[in-house]
Amino acid sequence: MNTFASSLICSVCGGVLTSLKPLENVSDWKCLKCEQTLPATKVLPMFLLARSQLESLDKKCVGKCEKFLRDHESTLPASSVIMADVKYALCLLYGNVPGYYYEG
Repeated sequence: MNTFASSLICSVCGGVLTSLKPLENVSDWKCLKCEQTLPATKVLPMFLLARSQLESLDKKCVGKCEKFLRDHESTLPASSVIMADVKYALCLLYGNVPGYYYEG
């Protein structure tokens, strides 16, 4: 559906890597821009690492959430489910955490 919610950013050209068969865990992945193809064995560890880091992330700390986004912006598209999870946590924090109040 072209949401790229479960995609990666291509390390070659910056395009979007998507699964050729999204309903199969062991499908190859292909960049929509440069057409580079990667096997699932290369792609899945990247997702597992990001998911592991997400699970251990302190989502009550603005700085750590912002750092997570910076650290993963070169590998995960902005629309990634993982990135969206952290962005949502930041939405709840901004304006509610000391040092991040709006004083306009």
